[in-house]
Amino acid sequence: MAKIMQNHLWKVSLTLLFFIEAAQAFAIEANVAHAVFLQGKDPYVEVYVHIHSKNAAFRMLPDSQHYQASVDVLFVFKQGEKIVKFDKFKLQSPILTQRRNFFDIKRYSLPEGDYTLETQITDSEVIGAPFVQTDSVHVHFEKDKIQQSGILLLSNIQKDTLNSAFSKNGFIMEPLSGNFYNKNTNTLILYHEIYHSTLLDDAFALSYAIVNAGLHASKIPFSVAHKKLKASEQAVVFVGQLDISKLPTGNYKVIVEIRNRNKELISSKELEFQRANPYLEVETKGVPQEAIEEEFVATMTAEELKYALRAIACKMRGQDAADMNEIIKGANPQAMKLRLFKYWAGKSANQPRQAYEQYMMVARAVDQKYRSGFGYGFETDRGYTFMKYGRPDDIVEQVSNPDTAPYEIWVYYDFAITGQKNIKFLFYDAEGSGSMRLLNTNARGELNDPNWRTKLYKNVRNQWDGNGFDNNGIQDNFNRNADKLLEDF
Repeated sequence: MAKIMQNHLWKVSLTLLFFIEAAQAFAIEANVAHAVFLQGKDPYVEVYVHIHSKNAAFRMLPDSQHYQASVDVLFVFKQGEKIVKFDKFKLQSPILTQRRNFFDIKRYSLPEGDYTLETQITDSEVIGAPFVQTDSVHVHFEKDKIQQSGILLLSNIQKDTLNSAFSKNGFIMEPLSGNFYNKNTNTLILYHEIYHSTLLDDAFALSYAIVNAGLHASKIPFSVAHKKLKASEQAVVFVGQLDISKLPTGNYKVIVEIRNRNKELISSKELEFQRANPYLEVETKGVPQEAIEEEFVATMTAEELKYALRAIACKMRGQDAADMNEIIKGANPQAMKLRLFKYWAGKSANQPRQAYEQYMMVARAVDQKYRSGFGYGFETDRGYTFMKYGRPDDIVEQVSNPDTAPYEIWVYYDFAITGQKNIKFLFYDAEGSGSMRLLNTNARGELNDPNWRTKLYKNVRNQWDGNGFDNNGIQDNFNRNADKLLEDF
């Protein structure tokens, strides 16, 4: 009997453990934030809720091709123990073909005062631990002073053409989840409203800036911008953007200030946010091996890695080129992944995948156009020039001239890399193999051969002016116009 009871208790324990683990597995992950605004004379609170797809239970719809998740949300506004307002509703995701985060915005009119907002979110489909959060909400606007709304950080904003439920003052806005900018984001977008602006002159100045809010808090801004706005009887709506591509990982504040014509500070609002930018200093700090397992290089094959590395090797010189060649020869997949990702994270810390894909789109096209039997097209002289300096403004081709080897002249009118104008590259097919080599250019740092004529006009060696190969003069002829073509640009 004792043994039976022991087995029963063991099974009960396993069952309880299963439900505990299941509840933990389906614990809702969410972000809830709020901002306070004014509509006419009436204040209201906007509450933003983001549901993360990771732990939401997406159910398959009858068509077996789409999915949808559903959560139950409860908002309770309290003053002390008194419930002032509550709202219970079901939030459903859009109908999707794959799991994705989803969000909602709710607006609540509230009298001025201080409140506690209690939030509880549970999954509608499975039993799991609820998401619970408590926030302080301050609702207060003075009538005889310039007033500012809360600052709303956005992940996306666009003009409203469909009268969307998420519309506000003509914009459809997606609030930023958790006021957190990940490594893939380059721009901070904020929405803000100013009230009672007619108390100032016809125009006033708004400035917005990012300052450090961490351990080394400072009033010196990382980024700042200014905007002159017109006073209005209505709310003045402002949407601003700041570049955060070079903003290091850390805690920050975005500050919005209102100043009068004399640049005197009238009003100020601020909001804290977090920034993750792990690859900003990739060249000095390196990239942890484990970090790349979540990046675009993780699923690339050895052949894809070699191809991508050779596509950027053509842009390298000196020790960098030697190191790259060693990595390619070693053919170690992890080493190749690390080097490729480090290169593109160094070029675009926030969007290395996009930078890689844009470059490789060009590299593949150049490879196809200029490929020869001696390597990829981007490794030929013309391919290298295209990848390094971009598309030329003009190309002159001479492919059937009896007096010369086939040649091309590439012209760049503005050569930003050296600050030069009217740069020409002369390529020629010395062996008639179809693979053209660089013969001469006036671009600084590239091949400049004063004897280029002797190589281009090798078919007419008996018609040199002066003493033959030691002299660069070729007797004038209709077919011998490379000099003229070079001079005409």
